[in-house]
Amino acid sequence: MFVVTAVLTSLVGVVAAVSAVAKVSRHPQVMDTLDRVRTPPGLRPALPLLECAGAAGAFAGLAAAWLGVAALGGLAAYFVGAVIFHLRVRDSAAHTAPPAVLAVLAAAAAITRALSA
Repeated sequence: MFVVTAVLTSLVGVVAAVSAVAKVSRHPQVMDTLDRVRTPPGLRPALPLLECAGAAGAFAGLAAAWLGVAALGGLAAYFVGAVIFHLRVRDSAAHTAPPAVLAVLAAAAAITRALSA
């Protein structure tokens, strides 16, 4: 079970970290997405911080189960929030599916981490 946890955690953690870097570097595609889903400007600086904290906590959580469960649960909630923003503006399924899949993967990683503690 721990191998599944480690694989899911690594996948979600790396994606969250890469996403954070793209936001901090103001990658044009990421900025277009934030504009399309009407992300408030005041919220934008917090997004990469949340992703970095979630990724770091997820990786540290491979050693401390409680931290992994909390961080992965937080990342699942973060990606659910992203789905809500996409649905709110009736964004296409092609744009809404990636954060939905990541929310499910983060939740699955949190559950497997809790069960493998």
